[in-house]
Amino acid sequence: MKVLLGRIFSGTYRFGNLNEAREYPHGQLLKLNEGSEIEDEKKCLAPGKLPLELAVISDNKVNTSSMNFRVTEFCVN
Repeated sequence: MKVLLGRIFSGTYRFGNLNEAREYPHGQLLKLNEGSEIEDEKKCLAPGKLPLELAVISDNKVNTSSMNFRVTEFCVN
């Protein structure tokens, strides 16, 4: 974020009204993203997190009076 703010507001600028001041950062971000190849890069990225509906999750419970632990089950369908 600091890098973007530095690139957007590094020059000298003057705004005539509040709307121009609000539109300026948006326009600068569009200029910075013109040459972006993010859509091509997204194809090569690893898939995101799996939805939780694909797994069976149970609670961990420890019996503090003994060394016997209840094993938690986690399996992906």
